[in-house]
Amino acid sequence: MIFASASGVLGYGISDTSSVEEIRNESIMNYPGFDHIDAVKDGRVYFVSTGTSSTHHSVWLSCMAKYFYPELFEDVDPVAIHKEWLETFLGIEYEGVYAYPTPWIEGS
Repeated sequence: MIFASASGVLGYGISDTSSVEEIRNESIMNYPGFDHIDAVKDGRVYFVSTGTSSTHHSVWLSCMAKYFYPELFEDVDPVAIHKEWLETFLGIEYEGVYAYPTPWIEGS
């Protein structure tokens, strides 16, 4: 399950994932009846910033590749792709959390 996350939960300048973690754990993972959905049972519930999906599809697609086929995309780094896109092409410093959870980032 992929959910688009609104501003204020994920995105530029957001470093605290507690809000999106709470939404995921309390509102989605424990929603009545959702316990029958394989993605919920297997913990495959993800959030991606809406800014990521609408303006730079390569970043969004790299997240999807890592979520759905991590073994096939071990060499893909969504954060590095996003950082390069922002800093090289837009002249904006990379800052924030744009996807949750991020199993490809050590310690997340």
